[in-house]
Order: sequence, then structure tokens, then C-alpha cells
Amino acid sequence: MLVRCPLFANFVPVNAIRGVSSGGDIGSRLAQLALPTVKTFEVPLPQNCRARVKLLLPPSWREELRDAAFPVLVEVNGRPGSQAVSDLFSVDWGTYMSSRNDVVYIRIDVRGAGGQGRRASKALYRHLGGVEVQDHITVLRYLLETLPFLDETRVGVWGWGYGGYVTSMLLGTQQSIFKCGIAVSPVTDWLHYNSAFTEKVLGSPTENFKGYVEADATQRARYVPNHALFLIHGLADLSTPFSHGVALARALSEAGILFRYHSYADEGHMLEGVIEHTYTSMEDYLRDCLSLDDDPGSSNYLAECSASNVRASM
Repeated sequence: MLVRCPLFANFVPVNAIRGVSSGGDIGSRLAQLALPTVKTFEVPLPQNCRARVKLLLPPSWREELRDAAFPVLVEVNGRPGSQAVSDLFSVDWGTYMSSRNDVVYIRIDVRGAGGQGRRASKALYRHLGGVEVQDHITVLRYLLETLPFLDETRVGVWGWGYGGYVTSMLLGTQQSIFKCGIAVSPVTDWLHYNSAFTEKVLGSPTENFKGYVEADATQRARYVPNHALFLIHGLADLSTPFSHGVALARALSEAGILFRYHSYADEGHMLEGVIEHTYTSMEDYLRDCLSLDDDPGSSNYLAECSASNVRASM
């Protein structure tokens, strides 16, 4: 059954074709839940491009609140051609964090994301870890300046797969926006990743070696602040091999950077067997980092959704 999912035809004005289902009992049950308020809009980017932004505002948020300061958690993807902002209805970890912890949860489609035209889609060509990283910083600065209810002292970021890569690059950019971040199963060195994807975007190492070096997350490890990174990886990851996490951990250790590190034996990229432990650990880390209100009467998040609902980018 489709819930709050409008259908549209291609190459015609954006008009709804037919309502497949009104939701019935599901809609009435959802109305009884304290779900976040969803707002979507666009933010200007360089070269006349625009970023799409989705905010999940906690149930306690009100338009008339002037002095409220909510912690912020940004979920990044950034993988070329991917889309994080859409009208699709979902109840996931972002919904939980916003409702349970009074967090403003943010998703952003920057240059390189799908559905933004040919010029924006080519922005990452031969330059991974550049444009998409700077665009996230640009958008966050804009939001912090224009939305008074965002607490600029409590901003976190996290991502899975390519999103984990962008997270580690953001923390290593010597920026002052993000207090901490979580990188789950991140790519760190493109010389040792799937060549079919990598060379399609970066070209071959022989013709664009500089691009590979600049996109290497381990080269920025020394700029990551102490205690600002939580690195998570499965030892049986076939999508992003465990060696990527090891390389980043080694670079951080050699630079004297203190960080948190979880490795899961016999777990693949999606961490299906330990998904509850993964999300509980992430929430615990963010509770300390973002000074979230602690409510011992409530249980931690249980990953009731299947691993297919995890918003993994790779």
C-alpha cells in the first residue's frame, strides 16, 4: 500500500494522476503519533544551482517559538546521482531521532545529486570529495543564519557508505560547523574501491592521480578534531572492504586524533545482524556529543524495520 506517495507522469505538468489509496486505517493510526513536521525548500548554491533541503522538525517545535534552540543532525549521502529529498513517506531512524530526541533532522541534495539537470550532475566529475562537501557546508551555514531555532553549538552529521565518506571529509575540512560525526562503512581511498564506479567519476589513476589524492579521506585525518568521529565498519563488508575503515583509523591514530571505533565481526555492509546495536550505539554517541536530553524511562531505538530500510548509500 502506498501512503502519502503521489504519483506523477513523465514529461507532463506535475499533476496527480490517481489516488491509489487514501491510507484508511494506516492514516488514522499515523495521526495519533507524534511524528515530525516535514518542510522542504531550496537553498541557493554557486553557479546558479540550488540545493534541495528537507527538515524533520520535532513535535515540540512551533512556528511561534522564538527562543528555542534545537540540536541538529544532518544525514549526508552525496553519492553521484542519488536523491535524499523526495515526497516519499517513510518512518526511519531520522523520524525516530526527531520525535524521540527533539532533534531537527536534515537531509540535503547538493550538486551531483539526481534530478538536478546535466550541469549539476557533472559537478563531481574528476573531483570527488570537493563540491559535495563544500555544498553541505554552504547549506548548513545558510540554515544556521536564517533559522533561529537551530542551535549552532550542537550540530552533528552522519552517513553510510558514500555518506560516511562525505562525513569524514566534512570533519577533516577544518570547518567550525559540525561538532561531531558518524561514518558507517565509509570509503576512504578511491584507489582501492570498485573501479567501475570510481573510474566512471574520477577517471583512471594514471590520467587523474591528483584527483585521487585530493579525494583521499585519510589525507584529511589529521584535521579531524579529537572525539569528533565515530567510525563503524563490518569486517565482512564486500561493498566497502574493511580495509577502508582500517586505513582511516590508522591515519587518525598516527595523527594522534582520539576517536571512537566499532568493528563488527562477520557483518557485511548493511550490518544486518547488529543493526539494533549499531543504532543504539549511534544514539548513545550523539547523546553525549549533542547534549541530548536523557530520558531513562524510554527504551533505545530498536531496529524494527528490516535492513532494507536503512538509508545506505552504497
